[in-house]
Amino acid sequence: MATIEDRIEHCERRLLRAVKAADHVLTGDGRVSEAAAAALIGVHKDTLRDWRGRGEGPDHFRIGGTVTYAVHDLAAFIEVARVHGAEARG
Repeated sequence: MATIEDRIEHCERRLLRAVKAADHVLTGDGRVSEAAAAALIGVHKDTLRDWRGRGEGPDHFRIGGTVTYAVHDLAAFIEVARVHGAEARG
């Protein structure tokens, strides 16, 4: 069984392929815009804003008023939210 770290790494690779395929801008340290982050995890960017306001959602950066998300943090958020087996049916 894969560890959480393995699953995050695998998810991150898939997200990076999606970033490239969608022609999103990727910063040198692996961050994407709020709009790109929302598209990558399948939510509206307003949902990300709501989550930030409640202290929820993926970790983010606020630099000069601009919010960005590290692809690694998006992958971690996705994998931590994963529901397995009986829990998924529950």
